[in-house]
Amino acid sequence: MDCKATSTIRRQRSRRASGATLVEFVVASAVGVVLLGVFMTFAVYQGRSFTVLLNLVDMDQLNRQSLDQMSQDIRQVNKVIYYGTNWIDFEDYDKATLTYRFDPTTRSVTRTKAGTTKTVLVECSTFTFALMQRNIVEGSYAYYPAEILAEAKVIGITWETSRSILGKKTGLSGSQTARIVIRKA
Repeated sequence: MDCKATSTIRRQRSRRASGATLVEFVVASAVGVVLLGVFMTFAVYQGRSFTVLLNLVDMDQLNRQSLDQMSQDIRQVNKVIYYGTNWIDFEDYDKATLTYRFDPTTRSVTRTKAGTTKTVLVECSTFTFALMQRNIVEGSYAYYPAEILAEAKVIGITWETSRSILGKKTGLSGSQTARIVIRKA
């Protein structure tokens, strides 16, 4: 009995079909690298966005705490003693001097009373005080500006805080504006 291999062509074709060619491997690798690049770009973007959001929440919380402290203090003072756009001195309810001062070099706002200084706000870009009368401009919510210290019954405070995130200055900031009425005045 003669046994001959009748399907040598089929075996060669099946061997070629079972493996990947070099071209297929290069194309698959290129697609994989592109997908990995897209994923990494998205991961970095999401990480940066998450960091920005966390910083905004943190700045907002610090702004609220600072505003609460200043509001509580200013409502209880007797009168304004001295005033500048970046600082203000009050006569407190116990006749002691209460001072709030913004230092642009350290980017902080400090509270000083009876020789004790406490930092109430950090990372502050701008900070201003404004003195106003208690009378409201008709047809609006604005107050008339105080011409002399004795007329100062409302203290306007405006500030802006900002941070650098991952070494870059962001365009995002926390802004606050408040009008605080002196109760005893």
